[in-house]
Amino acid sequence: MPSLKRLPQPAPQAPAPGAKVVPPVQIASGRLLALGIVVFILAVDALLVPGYLVLKSTPVAAAGVLLAALGALAMYAGSRKPKSD
Repeated sequence: MPSLKRLPQPAPQAPAPGAKVVPPVQIASGRLLALGIVVFILAVDALLVPGYLVLKSTPVAAAGVLLAALGALAMYAGSRKPKSD
C-alpha cells in the first residue's frame, strides 16, 4: 500500500552558465482552453463529419460548424495572454 507521507523536496538546480531561463507562457484560463478543445473535437467528430459524409444533412453539418466555431472561440479566449495592469 502506498504511503501518503510527503517526500522531501529535491534542492532546486541552478541553470548552466550562459543558459537563458525562459518563464512559462501566461494563459488567461486553462479550464476555458481545455473546454474549447473538448467542444471543438466533439463538434467535428460527432456532428460535422457524420452530418456531412454519412447523413448528408445540411442542418446537422451547420450545427457542427457552429459548435466548432464556439469551441475555437473558447480556445482563443482561454489561450490569450492576460492583460497586465
